[in-house]
Amino acid sequence: MQTHERENYIQAFANLKRIECLVHFTHISNLDSILRKGLVPRKYLSEEAPEARTNDQLRLDNHHDGNCLSISFPNYKMLFRYSNERRHEWAIISLKPEILWEYDCAFFKKNAACSSQREIPVERLKENPALELMFEDDDEITRDRLRIPINYPTNPQAEVIVFGTIAPSAISMINFADEQSCQSWIQESQHGKASLFATTDRDFFAPRIDYEHWTSRQPPSTQTKHDQEIPF
Repeated sequence: MQTHERENYIQAFANLKRIECLVHFTHISNLDSILRKGLVPRKYLSEEAPEARTNDQLRLDNHHDGNCLSISFPNYKMLFRYSNERRHEWAIISLKPEILWEYDCAFFKKNAACSSQREIPVERLKENPALELMFEDDDEITRDRLRIPINYPTNPQAEVIVFGTIAPSAISMINFADEQSCQSWIQESQHGKASLFATTDRDFFAPRIDYEHWTSRQPPSTQTKHDQEIPF
């Protein structure tokens, strides 16, 4: 499929699924740098943003040249583990959905670090069917039964890896867990327009509506580092 046709298809699919944003969580200390330089992949941080604090030290997906985003709702399992009950120190960045068709993206229906996803050539994961699979029933999982919203991927750890730096212009909002964290960042930020980006959204810092299903799917003895469940 030609580039223009692909862009049109992905945009139409995003409209069909009512996708209004992609999200990425980060430590509050990174926000000023991100607003100036954009979201910089791990591979280029030492040159472009050496002051950045990284989340996943292992990056078992091996895509160090890409940024990990979620569609419509954060990967709350990963957020819980990294924030370690200190959610007031973290922020969730909302980004424009145009990223899906304007940037070089790969679509993972599960966590990109899962062995089943790592075995798939990345070029196949950039194709339209990979995006569609993120929103389809999977094995015994029925979206209707779990009441998964139309704009959420089926698996809560599904992700989009965006290769290259994501420009600051793609950022639409920065969400905080509480009003105090929001106001503190606005006051301390060196960015002149910080108040225009900041908002409080507690829902983004909570588990998804279907979290009980995912906490019961896998016994603790078989969980990998990237599959640990949240004890909500």
